[in-house]
This record gives sequence, C-alpha cells and structure tokens, in this order.
Amino acid sequence: MIKVVNGPNLLSVEEEAAAWVVAMMAETVPAHTERQFELWIKAHPDHAQAYADICASWQAPAVEQAATSRRRNTQMRSHIAIVLGGAIAACLVLGFVGVNTKSVVLPSFKPQPTYSASLMTGPGDIQDVALPDGTRIALSGNSALTVRYEGRRRQVNLTRGEAWFDVAHDESRPFHVAAGDAEVKVVGTAFNIDLLDAAATEVSVYRGKVQVAAGERSVDLTLGQKAISQNGRIERSMFDAQAMPDWREGWFEAEDIELGRLIAEVNRFAKTPVRITDPDLAAKTVSGRFKVSDPALVLSGLKQVYGIEVRQGKTVTVLTK
Repeated sequence: MIKVVNGPNLLSVEEEAAAWVVAMMAETVPAHTERQFELWIKAHPDHAQAYADICASWQAPAVEQAATSRRRNTQMRSHIAIVLGGAIAACLVLGFVGVNTKSVVLPSFKPQPTYSASLMTGPGDIQDVALPDGTRIALSGNSALTVRYEGRRRQVNLTRGEAWFDVAHDESRPFHVAAGDAEVKVVGTAFNIDLLDAAATEVSVYRGKVQVAAGERSVDLTLGQKAISQNGRIERSMFDAQAMPDWREGWFEAEDIELGRLIAEVNRFAKTPVRITDPDLAAKTVSGRFKVSDPALVLSGLKQVYGIEVRQGKTVTVLTK
C-alpha cells in the first residue's frame, strides 16, 4: 500500500503527526505500523519535529487542537525547548525522552514548501503518482521517498528502493533527486534510480539528459547510459533503453550479478523477507531473467539451478549453501 502522507490537498505535516501520535499510543501497535512510522519519521526532519510538538501538547483537550496550535506558532519561533512528560510513551519510540523528563531543542524555522509529500510502498506494491507540475513518479515495491517543492527547486529524496521519474520540463526549477551518496539534477527527462544499498546507487536514463554527482565527481548521462555511484566513485556503462525498466513488469534481468543483489530485488516484492547470512553465498554470481514479483518462483529456480537451500520460517526465509 502506498502512503501519501502530505500534499497540497491531503494531510499537513501536523495532521499527519497527530495521526501518528494516536496510532503509536494505542495499547497494541502492529509491527507493520511501527515500520511505517519509522519510515515516516526518517522521511523528513520536519516529521520528527512535528511529532515531538504534538507529543509535547498531548495534554491539550484534543490532538487536533494541538496540531492547530502548532501551525499557528511555528512561524513565530526560531528555537523552542519542550519538556516531554514520561507518560508520553509514544515519544519513547523516537528516543526523544528519558524516563521522566528531558529537554529537546527543535531546529530553526524553515520556509514552508509549496508542495510536499512522503510516499511509501510495501512489499509487492507498485504505484504511479502524479505531482502537481506534471511530473510522474512510479515507485517500486518496498520503497520510500519524499517530495518537496519550494521556490526554484524541486527536491526528491529516495530513501529506499527504486523509482522511475518522468520529469516535467521547467528550466526555472531544476529537479533534484538525492539517493544514497548520489545527487541527480535534471530539467526535464525520464530516468530510473535504484538505491542498491546504503552505499551504492544506480541511475539509468531513458530520455533526455541528467547530471549525476557523488563526492567530488560528476558525470552527464544521456539516452541509454547508466551509472553506479559508490563511495564517491561513479562508473558509467550502456544499456538498452528501448523498453521501460523491467521492475515495472515485475522482472529483473541478471547477468553475472551477485546473489545478494538479486535477493534485494526479490525483497521489494516478498511478503516474508529473504535473508542470506553467508557472505560467500551472497557474493555468488547468478544470471538469468527472474520474475522477482513472484519470490517463490525465484527461490525455486535458485534451488534447482544453483543448488541453494531455502529454509522457510514464519518471519523470514533464509538461503544457505
């Protein structure tokens, strides 16, 4: 399921934070709700700030009143210290409070965006989203990103997974995407970004031109070119850009890639996470065209072709030699 947290006609950050306070203070919080909450908190610094403000105002007659109060006061302060009571159990999730009380200094006020949204998908979900300027984003399974438009800058932060971008042309407002250590800048084009892990990002161009920067280096990519940035290095190569990215149809084309990379793609669709605990097995190279949207089919193929053992557990599937 995709979660559009806040947009011009949707919930404000304050309203979203109020909803999360209610959800996290429930007597029982499901595991998937906790995961969604963690994604939301990490999606943008304003989320943690809004959540802390709502928590601090929890004694107000209603959460909505607290949200309204925060909206009214936010623009009037540069710094504020709040004291959180030990009874606010939900805030413990953020590590903001001690056993009883603790002061938290919030960051200074930032200009309000003209548009902002946080998008998340669960395993197996693929969603297309239209932004107000005509840009379209397709989000792969188990992925997350934030969108923030303000002034002359359109900014997206891909925090997990993979996404396809078809950016509306606007020379006065370049479109930026941050993913891992890579920063992609475009005016109007179509490209795909795959956040392979915390240190590696793959950018593939299907139309137009983009600039990829990582560390001190930057490269320009045009139609049919892709680059992997890792630890400040950028490696460029060619690919067939005639078709849309395979993941949009649930496929992954592998040619001598590490098994760990393939399983990362599978985990974007797997309801039960797949893990490899043996580093040597994770580094084993595999090739083929895999239907990653059908994890059971992929695992069955790995067992038959590569002799990999598959141990199915209730909460995790483990691959061994």
